[in-house]
Amino acid sequence: NNPDALSFFTEPKALADSPVLGYRTAEQLSLVLDPAFNKGDKDGKKLKDANVYSRVDEFVQRALSDGAPGSVAPYRCTNGTLPEEVIVVGHSLWIRSFFWRLLDQSSQHVSGKKKIENCAAVECVLYADAADGGTIKVDESSIIL
Repeated sequence: NNPDALSFFTEPKALADSPVLGYRTAEQLSLVLDPAFNKGDKDGKKLKDANVYSRVDEFVQRALSDGAPGSVAPYRCTNGTLPEEVIVVGHSLWIRSFFWRLLDQSSQHVSGKKKIENCAAVECVLYADAADGGTIKVDESSIIL
């Protein structure tokens, strides 16, 4: 089996029955996976029609938003403040798409070309490229695999 986290999130704040990692029911899976922040918006039609780059763009807009009027709603810390750092947990294909989308077009960095290994961690810095109209990019020199 190739378990994909998206398959667990079909109902808001709930898990679906799924034979992943030996857990056969949603009740069993809830012992190791907390669905408290699950939006329940991953139905089959949405997944089929999804555009990963629009999700990357939405994430970047929210991660870098200052909450000013007219801007997208920013991510917030539990105390309501804006985060200085963001930790992202995601599927290896989404992570590769993130780097492919945000690295400079001429980049040959491996993070935009290959998927990360399971349970791998990657660190990077985002910046607004003034020479490219403020386009948000990954500083390639900041990437730590």
